[in-house]
Amino acid sequence: MQQINITGEKRKIIALAAEKNLNKNIFPVVSLKGKEISYPFMKQLKDQKMRCTVGKFGSKNLMIMDILGTYAMHWAYNRFDDGSISFTSRIPTDRNMKVSHLSHAGISYKILKYLMRILPEYHDGLIPSYLYADNALPDSVDRIYGRIKKPQRFKIRDSWLKDQLSFLGKYSSKEICELITNTGQCALEMTYPIRFFDGKKPQNFFFNNIGIPSTMYSLRNVKAVKTSKDGHILDREYEIVFDTFLGFYYIQNSISCYTDLLPDTFYSLSDYAQLLYRLLILPYYKKVKNPLSLKEIRYRLDFKTKDTYMVRKIVKGLLEELEGNHFIKEPKEIRVYKDYLYSFTRSTWKERVGANEENPGTDLV
Repeated sequence: MQQINITGEKRKIIALAAEKNLNKNIFPVVSLKGKEISYPFMKQLKDQKMRCTVGKFGSKNLMIMDILGTYAMHWAYNRFDDGSISFTSRIPTDRNMKVSHLSHAGISYKILKYLMRILPEYHDGLIPSYLYADNALPDSVDRIYGRIKKPQRFKIRDSWLKDQLSFLGKYSSKEICELITNTGQCALEMTYPIRFFDGKKPQNFFFNNIGIPSTMYSLRNVKAVKTSKDGHILDREYEIVFDTFLGFYYIQNSISCYTDLLPDTFYSLSDYAQLLYRLLILPYYKKVKNPLSLKEIRYRLDFKTKDTYMVRKIVKGLLEELEGNHFIKEPKEIRVYKDYLYSFTRSTWKERVGANEENPGTDLV
């Protein structure tokens, strides 16, 4: 996968997978201009509900989730004989037979219903370990499966991540550590449908953990593996376990390939351009959410200003940024009575990364 730049040299484009249900249902939790966040932070838009009691969750935290979700997909489908993976490997689609098999093997509809029923018993958001012991569940729950799969566990070094993903080059080991740590500490309650293959077709199972805060993963250990002569840590290793309810289901959705592809250039956009594209443009097909209303953009991105002119100016600037970087085409502002709407054409993958680039979303061979 290569794209020709203006110097005539070729540069590899790395695709990351952005999980659809997270993007559809998350609301950014960020502090603006140094103002403190008032907790609990709550948002609701139609059937989308979210509550945050601890931490922040913005564009860079979502970047970390993309990285970890993509790592899980490559681990499941593209692992080499020596157990290593590469972010240059192809990302499969949910039409692949292996994806259907792993999605079906991950969890069943009966177990999903059972876990939803017992969720109120676990106020720390952690999945009790007995659920993934052999024959943990009674036959009345699911005689065939007997248990859920063990939570995914990774050990990753930030130097390896920076070698794989060039856009991380601007971050120091300390900054990556802060991002991974902070992302794993944010406690969320939200509507979060779970993707699984029911034996016939992919399905979304309605789930929410409202009232039961859960982080996206547990950070079990951070170990310094390289230190400079003056004592600065240059490289760290992270042990990450997806043993929380939201984290377990995030991995289930990722290995079910309920994802959209993002080129690595996406992470060079401004924070709010990333959020606008990720939350309101990327996860939707054709003309759903197109045009976008100013009211929804304002609420979804949590713009605080009541000055409509200023919000319109910001939104038009973000759309121009997305157009200038080939993520959308022909953005327009439309006045409808007292509201403003924004129409656009979402660019194809080849338009986003260049006509010479092969689509890395092509199904596995």
